[in-house]
Amino acid sequence: VSTQSTWGLGAMFVALLTTSMPNLTRGNFLVSRRHVIIHQYISGYFSKRLYFLSMLISQGLMRPILIALVIGGIEYAMFGFQRTSHRVLIFLITLSMTSVVFATLSLMVSCIYTKSDTTTPFSIMLIIAGFSFVFGGPFINLTTIPARVQFIQYISPMRFAFEILACNEMSGLRFCLSGNKDCPYEVNGEDYISWSGFSEDRTNTNLFILLAFSLAPIVVAMSAFQLTIRQGRIIKRAPRRTLNLDSPISYNSVETPTS
Repeated sequence: VSTQSTWGLGAMFVALLTTSMPNLTRGNFLVSRRHVIIHQYISGYFSKRLYFLSMLISQGLMRPILIALVIGGIEYAMFGFQRTSHRVLIFLITLSMTSVVFATLSLMVSCIYTKSDTTTPFSIMLIIAGFSFVFGGPFINLTTIPARVQFIQYISPMRFAFEILACNEMSGLRFCLSGNKDCPYEVNGEDYISWSGFSEDRTNTNLFILLAFSLAPIVVAMSAFQLTIRQGRIIKRAPRRTLNLDSPISYNSVETPTS
């Protein structure tokens, strides 16, 4: 395998890693501020759906996309990828969608988790990210996975994002085999793509799959958020024992001992 192609795949994995990791704690503010959100909702400050929509736009879409565009643009220039307009566009779109996937997953975990500590949601997101990174990088050749467990790769969003980036960068390139300075034999990027189990024809399909990975956590997070607010409202508005000032107050007479 060419060292140039291995370096290129490693650079793509670093790009996915650096744009996805900052979003693992995107929903932690829901855990730490849940009681405040419930109190404000009961006081009539906002609507559940409008609050979730604004939270989704700011925390689940705008910030992850901004991070992906800024970091991805810098890394694309530093790594020396093919600088053509359509390749840069596909690269940034893929990083943005992957960043949104992990941001919405973090929001979903934080909406489902009902306690006040932020350690558990972050630990869950680390497990999800670690599982995704194993099947979404240059660590495992998809063609060598046993047939009985091949389905595992399809529940990893990084697997589809990495295939898009690999096909986007490797197609049209030619590499020299490692150790051959005179380059008597070259390796095509298309050969490396097929050897890795990827396909350029699945680029549009993989983009739609990443979109589905983003929409599914949003639906679950919205349902869990509304349920949490409703349960908190019931608890906050539980009947309390009050003192009725209109009822006569009786005092128990205390007998004092006489000498």
